[in-house]
Amino acid sequence: MATKPDYKKCQRPPCPRKWGEWEFSERERTLKLAKFGYYIDLMRCTNGAEMLDWIMQVNGKRWASARIIKDMLNALRDILQPQATFCGLERDEEPPNILVLLIDYERMSEP
Repeated sequence: MATKPDYKKCQRPPCPRKWGEWEFSERERTLKLAKFGYYIDLMRCTNGAEMLDWIMQVNGKRWASARIIKDMLNALRDILQPQATFCGLERDEEPPNILVLLIDYERMSEP
């Protein structure tokens, strides 16, 4: 049986706060794309379906270039660790406490 990865360990320490034009807002706990006035409320990403909904919402925007989508996916991967927290080993996982997950990420982020 495979062991569940430790989501508290960022893949690339120190953890980034920017991915292309996307930026993690610790104060608001959002992923922001200031250029288009768009944000993703990370507190509403409590399971894989909710995270996928945000991905599809951004994908449907006229301004969503391949680069913007890739950067968003990298940000969501780094911050939420979806394979460890939502859908590891091709099955739904017990949803994590998102607030705890975000606070842990904030502690590991670049100053």
